[in-house]
Amino acid sequence: MFAASVEDEDTVYTMFYALALIAELIGFLLLLIRREDVSPELILVFMFVIIANAGYLWLSQSQNIREAILAVKFTYLGALWIPFFMYRIVARICAVPKSRWFFAMLVVWGTAMMCFVFTIGITTWYYKSMHLEEVRGSTVLIRDYGPLHFLHILYLLFYTVITADAIRWGASHREKLAFRFSKILLAIIITNISLYFMRLLAHSLFDFTSVAYVVSCYILLYIGRNMLLYDADSLLSMDTENSTYGIILFDPQLRFMGASKGIRPVVPGLGELEIERAVPAGASPECRQLVKWTGGFRNGSLDEICILDVGSKSYRCSIDTYFYKKHTARNFLGYIIYLQDETMMQNHVRTVRSYNESLLAKERELEQLNLSLKRSMEEAQQANVAKSQFLAKMSHELRTPINAVLGMNEMILRENEDASIAEYAENIKNAGNALLSQINDILDFSKIESGRLEIILSDYRLSDILSDVVLLLCDKATSKGLKFVVDVDKDIPDGLHGDEVRLRQILVNILNNAVKYTEKGSVLLSARAEKIASSADEVLLTFHVRDTGIGIREEDLPKVFSPFHRIEEKRIRTIEGSGLGMSITKQLLEMMGSRLEVESVYGKGSDFYFSVRQHIWSHEAVGKFDARMRQHKVAAKPSAELFHAPDARILVVDDTPMNLTVVKDLLKRTMVQIDTAADGEQSLEMLRKNAYDIVFMDHLMPGMDGVATLHEIQKAAGDMSVDFPNRKTPVIILTANAIAGVREKFLAEGFVDYLSKPVNPRLLEGMLLKYLPERLVQRVELEPGMLIEDERPRDDSAVNRLKQGLAKIDGIDVSVGIENCGSEDTFFKVLQEFASTGANRLAQIEHDLGEHDIRNYTVRVHALKSAARLIGAQDLSRQAAYLESCGNAMDIGEITTYTPNLLQHLVELLEQIQELFPEEAPEERKPISAERLDEAYTAIRELASVGDFNSIDLIMAELKGSRIPDERLADYNRLKEAVDAVDADAVLAVLNAGMAAEAAGGAS
Repeated sequence: MFAASVEDEDTVYTMFYALALIAELIGFLLLLIRREDVSPELILVFMFVIIANAGYLWLSQSQNIREAILAVKFTYLGALWIPFFMYRIVARICAVPKSRWFFAMLVVWGTAMMCFVFTIGITTWYYKSMHLEEVRGSTVLIRDYGPLHFLHILYLLFYTVITADAIRWGASHREKLAFRFSKILLAIIITNISLYFMRLLAHSLFDFTSVAYVVSCYILLYIGRNMLLYDADSLLSMDTENSTYGIILFDPQLRFMGASKGIRPVVPGLGELEIERAVPAGASPECRQLVKWTGGFRNGSLDEICILDVGSKSYRCSIDTYFYKKHTARNFLGYIIYLQDETMMQNHVRTVRSYNESLLAKERELEQLNLSLKRSMEEAQQANVAKSQFLAKMSHELRTPINAVLGMNEMILRENEDASIAEYAENIKNAGNALLSQINDILDFSKIESGRLEIILSDYRLSDILSDVVLLLCDKATSKGLKFVVDVDKDIPDGLHGDEVRLRQILVNILNNAVKYTEKGSVLLSARAEKIASSADEVLLTFHVRDTGIGIREEDLPKVFSPFHRIEEKRIRTIEGSGLGMSITKQLLEMMGSRLEVESVYGKGSDFYFSVRQHIWSHEAVGKFDARMRQHKVAAKPSAELFHAPDARILVVDDTPMNLTVVKDLLKRTMVQIDTAADGEQSLEMLRKNAYDIVFMDHLMPGMDGVATLHEIQKAAGDMSVDFPNRKTPVIILTANAIAGVREKFLAEGFVDYLSKPVNPRLLEGMLLKYLPERLVQRVELEPGMLIEDERPRDDSAVNRLKQGLAKIDGIDVSVGIENCGSEDTFFKVLQEFASTGANRLAQIEHDLGEHDIRNYTVRVHALKSAARLIGAQDLSRQAAYLESCGNAMDIGEITTYTPNLLQHLVELLEQIQELFPEEAPEERKPISAERLDEAYTAIRELASVGDFNSIDLIMAELKGSRIPDERLADYNRLKEAVDAVDADAVLAVLNAGMAAEAAGGAS
């Protein structure tokens, strides 16, 4: 009917061929879009069908015999290879075992047929004759087939046979998994060959083979997109051949897709299940259980170990998903269950379970016992905590008055000349220090037990620690007649990074123990270093302390480190000690990653030794330790000679007002004229204007530090074109970096000498005697009854009030502060200065940290370290020292982490100190008359002319407690500033200006 509606039948045939070609092209594009899901053979089938259909279309449009022959050859180019690749697909689906040689033979045959086809038009082997005829309005190629064409027919029949055989083999060997597809594939082959022979026999004008090819391709595409059965079957085949466990397959809808041969007889009812059918409700319990587990796995609710018990056998079921090629939702094929025989293991599990059940009863019995033990342990821990808290509190309460006693006793030792009193005071000092040492041990022990003692790392010089330790214990050893030997490897790196304080404490404890328990012979301290191969910046220090003392019995060695325990108490009852030193030492070393070892022979002596790993910040060697010790001892010799130098003028440069106050107070009795500068730039301006006899220069300051300032001074002194009054003025460095080797470094820079901070008053006066011109120094002979420094009268009630307040402050060692400042009065003044400048200091540190100005931040915390150490705030000083080392190392992380703790500590300390110095309201002070004020000013003028600032301070203290008339308050404030600066010229200038103003007022 369709043909009848078309005038030209040839046009109808052309449209059929064109539509077939278009349909094939669409299918081919679909393959290319989703090519990862299909086999390469299917893509090639589509390509060759397109070539064949294009040939059919070309043939239908041919106008002459030559064009028709070319179209036929082009058609065969596709048609000859379609059977080959279709067979490859069928063989793959049916898993037909064929060798490579078989497929190679097929390729050779196909290539030969291609060669035969290309003889068309040249020979009569393939077609005897060909011509074009007009049949029912269409041009048709009439062909008379030759012998080679019959070979082509045989070629097609051969492929039909082997393809059908592959389908048969697959249907009989694939457990019926491919049965449905087998029928479809067989139908394709029969249809294609039938259509071909129909065209040959009927001489049809239209070749329906082209349409059959298109339909075949789409059917193969459908099979390729539904490869579940193929892949499932492959998995099952692999299992039967290569695996010892069984496999069961379900599709996404939990329909049964097959099972491996080995597992079907094992699971009851599994062999009766139908392929691609849901497991029926009447199936065996084992099959239903498998479906239930798979459903739970699909829903994500499976939370049990799946063990399938079949008779006496037990199988572990592991469920997983399986995909076609890629793990994507589109390629999801279903679920695979692996069944593995675990009968032996499950029997063991059952045995263990029975044992566990038998143990449960015993566990319940033990639970009650554990609860009672836990209660006892908690009670013991609470008692231990209470003990530690009591020890810490009592130690602190005892330390405070003892520190005050030692501080006062130190003043007696400094200022007393009576030999018997000095002897008593020395005994008080020794006994007090011994008691303080024991209290400190108890405090450290309680801190360790409560976990509050920390290891704080900072840069230090090993030679400094060793010098301090030797100086501390050498005299004690020699006073007992012992030989004190120090053996230090000269190649040990001197600049190390670790906990300086704790290392010094450890060495002192061990050496002190050795000296105490040795009556004759010697005590040896040795230090060695071993390089660490894995790190060039680390060293392993090993210390030995050997003595020829009483020794320790072998059975007593484990008791050496027990707290509050002393071996052979009766034998050593005359030796002082708490029995804590070695226990603390052992625990400190453990906190540092080391341990204390001991070897001892009873009656002959002991050897205590330990090794500790330390970082290196300077590879400069310690060198000859005896030479360093001589330097250390010479530098430690104080100057006790009293002198005056009222005509001498010195400049003190320091960015910390407290340090300036200390220096001025320490030099009061010398009557030296003192100018001060807060930084390097200000000092240079003063040096250009004024002549000085000595300059004391701080090392670390914001902006221009001490070394840079010295270089500027040297540059100015070398420029002879300008007037510089201090070309030969000696410059002495002031630094808190009191370590061996630094003195030589500063001398090499051009400083004439070196003073460590806190400044020792005797050493400071010794520097004046050493570098002031002799003509400016007036030696003073003390006369009977002559008062110096703190022997002068003072307000004892105010002092007592301050002492009582200080005793309540946790964090300030009063005796250390007084020793550092040189006197009580200076200590109180420095303490007040610390409180008044604290807020500004805190703001500067916060500002530098916020601006990431690490250089100035480091200078600020260095100044805080020195200031805190000056007033005896040891913990605050150690915190600042650690952050200073972090600043030097540019360790931003540590600085950011620990600076808030430092500032909080500083704020709390400032609040407590400020409470000691309340500002008295002016209206509460007793008014002073103008006559009394004039008398006071006259006395101050006379005292200033001779430089007696100690007496001036007494008068100013009286004036401070009085209410100054408003009209004279400005003059009083200027006078107070001049007195605080210990500037005699300024004092005289203020008083003279005031007298001139009064005279002018009286004249008017």
